[in-house]
Amino acid sequence: MEKEYKEIDLQELLYVLRKKILVIILVAVLGAGCAFAYSQFAATPMYKATSKLYIMMKDNEKLGITGLQGLEMSMDLTRDYAELIKSRPVVEKVNSNLDLGMSYEKLVKQVSVNNPDDTRIMEIGISNSNSKTARNIANEFAEVAKKQISEIMKTDEPTVVEYAVIPKAPYSPDKTRNTLLGFLIGLLLSSIIILVLHFMNDNIVNQEDIEKNLGLPVLATIPIDRKAMRKTKKDSKRKRKGSDDKRGGV
Repeated sequence: MEKEYKEIDLQELLYVLRKKILVIILVAVLGAGCAFAYSQFAATPMYKATSKLYIMMKDNEKLGITGLQGLEMSMDLTRDYAELIKSRPVVEKVNSNLDLGMSYEKLVKQVSVNNPDDTRIMEIGISNSNSKTARNIANEFAEVAKKQISEIMKTDEPTVVEYAVIPKAPYSPDKTRNTLLGFLIGLLLSSIIILVLHFMNDNIVNQEDIEKNLGLPVLATIPIDRKAMRKTKKDSKRKRKGSDDKRGGV
């Protein structure tokens, strides 16, 4: 048994979407409005504070390691530091020093460690709903990390080159991005729903539908006088009403 495949006419799809363009735009604007309202009133603002450590190796000269080789070794250390900063001993000590009362899992999720390319700078970023708390945690991580990591790795203690400051504005949520995303999602969803309804609708409403769906040529068409049809419906209603009144009077 051969399967029947329905051809997709791109021009027809564009025509269907163009007919419903007002609905599509309305849904897209509604999606943008919902996304903006969520970002403005429902989402929790998040602040990010960053402290910076400078990774150095004073023992390089004693070991006869200079130039590019020393730089590469220091950069290798930054990768180790990135892992050790999030280690349980460092995180729990910060938690204890600041009396945060957080679990290790909750606090470590707020920490991000970044090493800019070709540098010996280690950036410790803290995301928190309170700007002052974010600043305090970032600075405490820098202090604890430089001491504890140097003891663990038996290397020179890093230098704090920049302490975190209280962020003036939240970095999340991004209202502009969320609003644009809501608009695009509304645009896409409304278009998909309209096209799906179009494909599911197999009603025959015009000459083109007959030729397309049934494969039969149209020999003639009969114009419909809609005014006459409405008049006929009104007359039939009056007759039914009159007959009902007569029955009620008997």
